[in-house]
Amino acid sequence: MYSQSKQLFSQDKVVLIAPNTSARALIHIVSTSSRRTASGSIIPFENFRNAFLHIEGIRRDVSSWYKKETGEEMNTYELGDLFNTVRARFRNHENFRRALSLLCINRNDADKIVIPWWNEIAASEVRCDISPDLESQSIALEPRHSYETQLVRSGVDIPGISSISVYGVILTSDNQLILTLRAGVSYPNTYHLPAGALGLTDDMINQRESIYDFFLREELQREVGIQLTDVNSAHFIARIFDPTIDKGSGYVFLVRTGLTATEVGECYASNKDLDKGEHSKLIPIHATNEAILSFIRAHYKGAVENRRDRSDDEQYLLHPGALCLVAFMRQNPDVLSSYYLDGSW
Repeated sequence: MYSQSKQLFSQDKVVLIAPNTSARALIHIVSTSSRRTASGSIIPFENFRNAFLHIEGIRRDVSSWYKKETGEEMNTYELGDLFNTVRARFRNHENFRRALSLLCINRNDADKIVIPWWNEIAASEVRCDISPDLESQSIALEPRHSYETQLVRSGVDIPGISSISVYGVILTSDNQLILTLRAGVSYPNTYHLPAGALGLTDDMINQRESIYDFFLREELQREVGIQLTDVNSAHFIARIFDPTIDKGSGYVFLVRTGLTATEVGECYASNKDLDKGEHSKLIPIHATNEAILSFIRAHYKGAVENRRDRSDDEQYLLHPGALCLVAFMRQNPDVLSSYYLDGSW
């Protein structure tokens, strides 16, 4: 087992929260005036907003070109043979350079921004007070941009950046867990759970929206098609730390729905939101330790590469998804070590 295995499976990679802790018990505070560059100067929050607007301007221009070129509306989840052309148009746009400058990103790292249309002001974790023994679970946040997230994923060191993701373990009324087979550009044709970066919306900044509320709206509703009325209960079950992809923390919610696995599949099939394109299909598995460990044994190897040419016999389970399943079983992450294989798959 390779030297990083201790980082993957140490006990601090999964912090279990006391059973039946409400999803909204996870609270947060946000500072929009303390993000600093490597040299110590502050990046004003207005820079993040303006970078976002510049990139939206690129999207409008490229979308207009795409419509003239193809006669269709641009869907960045389904670019096909035009993927590299669209990416080059984003990167060569003058607004791209303006956004990099505002975010204090070195232009030499621009080619590491592999999804230049991923434009989101997200959260970076400054501090967390998370423990099974605490009645109040809280984290402190600062802004980061999705361009920075991509750089961190590619190995660029950005001081002060600690990515945060949100994950959902969906438990159906017929005792099934809902996994997904990813599509799009990030780790396509791999198994995962409904998940995404924690965004910093105005409602999040002003604490009008909880972290769970953000997850419900952005991941369950927009990507899966599950609505608030479909949720029977939601609990905050774990904080995980993933050193393989985002190199940051994740907050895991157990969402119990009154829907069967078939009905969840019908919600997904009828979902009209473009973010549905994050996944190609839903995968139900029995919510028993035996069935979960059987799935892990068949599909988990450890670190997984982000490849667009991944074949169907290489549909591996992403490491953070495996940690979420470990959290659901309330086990130690070391349970994964016996299935780990050296290398990047």
